[in-house]
Amino acid sequence: MEKSLDISRYVREGWELLMSHFANLIVATLIFLGIQFAIGSLVPVFGGMIVSGPLMGGLFYVILDLRRGEEFQITRMFDGFTKKLVPLVLVGALTSIFITAGFFMLILPGLLISGWYLFPYLFVVDKDMDFWPAMEASREIGFNNHVHVFLFVAALIVINLLGALAVGIGLLISVPLSMCSVVIAYESLTGVKAEAVEGMPPPPPASPTIPS
Repeated sequence: MEKSLDISRYVREGWELLMSHFANLIVATLIFLGIQFAIGSLVPVFGGMIVSGPLMGGLFYVILDLRRGEEFQITRMFDGFTKKLVPLVLVGALTSIFITAGFFMLILPGLLISGWYLFPYLFVVDKDMDFWPAMEASREIGFNNHVHVFLFVAALIVINLLGALAVGIGLLISVPLSMCSVVIAYESLTGVKAEAVEGMPPPPPASPTIPS
């Protein structure tokens, strides 16, 4: 378990994870971006706020499965709606409000708040936590790593800006790369091990360990 973020390693291992499951993650990302765009066009603001959390959760379900050596199932993209709808909607809505408020104050607070709330979706889908404990668990990690989470978020924003500049098609690479990198960081900072990747059984579920 790490006490500070190793940003270059997370991005490097996130890239390796993406390349190992490239086709599957591209398909999942197409669904993710397609639904986001469709709902955002039909029901601006509130529609996107409602579906973004469950969609994020669904994509994290897919990435966690692949990371742990489990079979790719595209239906996992919709498990955020069928299994964790309420907590994921609330996480998505609250993090959006907090981050938007931070950016209204200044760019730097917005980036910092974004860093505090990098992991609540993962605590919900992986640790079966309710929305507020998941957000608090993520915030505690951020509070112990202010500078590092700030730099990590800045790096992820740059990655996705480059993806958007590549005629938008680059988002099919930058979005799953960003989320794979967040999964790697989550595992490292909470002490979660991906033993299934090495052919070993996964550890029994436990409460998340927050770095001190």
